[in-house]
Amino acid sequence: MRKTILKPLLAIVCILSSITLYAHDFEVDGIYYRLLSEENQVAVTYYGDDVYDVPKEYIYTGSVTIPETVTYQGATYSVTSIGNEAFYCCTGLTEIIIPNSVTSIGEEAFAYCACLTEVTIPNSVTSIGERAFNDCSGLISITIGNSVTSIGDHAFHYCIGLTEVTIPNSVNSIGDGAFYLCTSLTSIDIPNSVTKIGVEAFSGCTSLTSIDIPDSVTEIDRRAFYGCTSLTSLDIPDSVTEIGGRAFSETKWLEERPKGLVIINDILYSCTDKDATSIDIPNSVTKIGVGAFEGCTSLTSVDIPNSVTGIEDGAFYKCI
Repeated sequence: MRKTILKPLLAIVCILSSITLYAHDFEVDGIYYRLLSEENQVAVTYYGDDVYDVPKEYIYTGSVTIPETVTYQGATYSVTSIGNEAFYCCTGLTEIIIPNSVTSIGEEAFAYCACLTEVTIPNSVTSIGERAFNDCSGLISITIGNSVTSIGDHAFHYCIGLTEVTIPNSVNSIGDGAFYLCTSLTSIDIPNSVTKIGVEAFSGCTSLTSIDIPDSVTEIDRRAFYGCTSLTSLDIPDSVTEIGGRAFSETKWLEERPKGLVIINDILYSCTDKDATSIDIPNSVTKIGVGAFEGCTSLTSVDIPNSVTGIEDGAFYKCI
């Protein structure tokens, strides 16, 4: 009886092991598609079953225009998304045209596409996945459609050529590391719709000189602007109730900072004078962090509001 049961089970295992599950279900005009659970909807994807093993002849190159609809074996499908890793490491991809039918861009969809220089995300897209454009080193500008509500974690991580970004009013959160190490980014306009700036969102943006944080923002997470060594102008609104550790700290040690740049509650402030003798701490501050005024040798007076409940080690070190 036992042998009788085992034989059919082994047969089923052998049959299943011989089936290859591909990321794509069909191909039309050189673009690969995967059927979605929604009726008559497909996602753009890559060839085969493993993005790391795609043969060179099947990798997207040059200019690719994604159609709004595609017909295969008599059935017409709407192209509604760009799947995870769809264009992963397509270093020969120079241009991508995304239609208004697409509503989402998946994780690492265009990661390591070094030859992409400009991208326009249409108004139909509502979400940009994690690391969607990670390490697109040639990307200079990107326009984000006005339906996107969140920019995923590390979405534009290490886009070192990125100089211009348009963030629409529909975005309410900027994900962790969203623009991490975008070293050519000089300025950024954060719209009034944003309520949270994630961990290391702009960390390492060494060319960023100024940032306007709107009244809508209530949380600036840790290391959000860490290492922004060119940042000289900063205005934090009263709406902010939570600021993470080293949110505006530089990569250099405190004694290497120019005079007048001080850390309050791990926030970088710019004094009105490089040899400032006094400073007013706003009522929103609850803690004066480690080494906050270290090395401010001309400082003679400080007004500390009642909101402050703690002053940490070395806060006024070397204030001779």
